[in-house]
Amino acid sequence: MNEKFCCGDGLFFGQGEWEFNSDVSKVFQSHAVKSIPGYKEVHGLVLDICRVLDTTGKEKVEILDIGCSLGELENTILSQWGDSRVHITAVDSSKSMIDNIICYDERAVFLCDTADNVLSKGKKYDVIICLYTCQFMSSGDIENFHVKVRSCLNDGGVFILADKFEADDADVDSVREMRLYDFKMDSGYSIEEIVGKKKALIGVQRRLKESYLSDISNLFSSYKLLDVSLNFICAVFYV
Repeated sequence: MNEKFCCGDGLFFGQGEWEFNSDVSKVFQSHAVKSIPGYKEVHGLVLDICRVLDTTGKEKVEILDIGCSLGELENTILSQWGDSRVHITAVDSSKSMIDNIICYDERAVFLCDTADNVLSKGKKYDVIICLYTCQFMSSGDIENFHVKVRSCLNDGGVFILADKFEADDADVDSVREMRLYDFKMDSGYSIEEIVGKKKALIGVQRRLKESYLSDISNLFSSYKLLDVSLNFICAVFYV
């Protein structure tokens, strides 16, 4: 039997066995805030980008959120953006997350599905959002992910990406990882819980290289960094 490691918040997983199951969905909101620097701030930045989007003449403003978890971002956007034209398609591959959605606004539809399936349908969106999700995609899925995202954006649309990145400089990456340990300890996690989660994520989490941002920028007209909190980066790409 594989050894189980405490990952904080009463979560236990073996090495490389992390998954977004029912145990995780129950504590996800608290766990995310304590594990991801700038988590709430990024939600606010996404809202701000959406609200300044030029939607003149549009009958409907279509948003796609890939990796929506419990729908916390949808609550943030829809509770503060009263435009009745806004419609959000929110997708997560975890059934446990979709089963425990906390957003009940009729302008949002939640689907248990994969990013690839949804993007392959060819529907066009004004905003596509992907927060802290690419790191959990397989190398095969991520290879053409951003090409598909670009093909599904309307003219004048934006793609907002936030994730945990690996710095191209190994020394810089090491410093950021150590500071992340400090952040998590300040959030109340013990060293044993921090190390336990790191073990649970082995082979499950695949951080993108920081240079990936510039690599995919040729798909878009321009991009800007919105937030850099240790090794978590949020950027917006403009069509």
